[in-house]
Amino acid sequence: MKQMHNSMNKHYTDIMKVQTNTLKEFIKDNKGESFTIENIGLNSASTLHRHDFYQIIILREGHGVHLIDFEHYEMNAPCVCLVFPQQIHKMTLSDDAQGEIIMFDDTIFCSAILANELKEYNVDLQKRINFVDFKDNLSSFEDIHSVVGHIKSMQIDLNVIRRMQIKFFIKIIIFKIIGAASNHAFVGTKNREFDIYMDFRRLVDEEFEQNRKVEFYCEKLNVSAKKLNSVCKQYAHNTALYIIHERLSTEIKKIFVFDDISLKEIAYKLGFDSQSALNKYIASKFGQTPSELKREVMNSFES
Repeated sequence: MKQMHNSMNKHYTDIMKVQTNTLKEFIKDNKGESFTIENIGLNSASTLHRHDFYQIIILREGHGVHLIDFEHYEMNAPCVCLVFPQQIHKMTLSDDAQGEIIMFDDTIFCSAILANELKEYNVDLQKRINFVDFKDNLSSFEDIHSVVGHIKSMQIDLNVIRRMQIKFFIKIIIFKIIGAASNHAFVGTKNREFDIYMDFRRLVDEEFEQNRKVEFYCEKLNVSAKKLNSVCKQYAHNTALYIIHERLSTEIKKIFVFDDISLKEIAYKLGFDSQSALNKYIASKFGQTPSELKREVMNSFES
């Protein structure tokens, strides 16, 4: 037992090495552009990496597996993935895979999309549009395919007008993806309960490292615990505490895999009273020791 505790106090030196790609690397001939498009290849995103830009991966033929953060997605054409900046991912495709990858920066996928204009779509929007299956929505996929064709033809000979048109077309594709992913998303919901839920999710992202008591969020939102749990069950089918703990658990996994810091430092970073408290949380949440959890998560990326 003593030996196990000593090993836990050491730094985790076997962290994953993750390359970060920049948009500039893919735009060699048109420096200063905010977008580009290329055909899918067998080596497309085949190694674990992240990037500082957005990617829309459009699979027209074939199949594959796409790992985004800690989620595995079985890709069967027709489907689309939208990968956000800093998300860890890799993709393995079949030999017959065909499609396109559109890459662009934040000037196109502006923050307003995730704020006011599409607030009614914004229930876990990022996760929902990481992968969208279009097999039951072929008309929308054909619309996307048509728009992609326009982008590819215009990119051959760019000018000011065509740049503006391409940016507009990329936004159309984004809206098509969001629309296809909105089947289970409470579209048109604009009421007090929905606002409470959305404000709660935003607060959790901002505060979970240091504040994990439901009472804290109730006070910030000026609602009772009963009310907050009610809206969380309505929109997420889980309690407020479960949502807080899920956010915390995801962060623990990311730190274990990508940060070379000790358990004591992790405990401090995430607001635990001690390393022992962190160990107890991992045991209760995952039924594992920290070392076992780390090994499991790393294996999921290497498989």
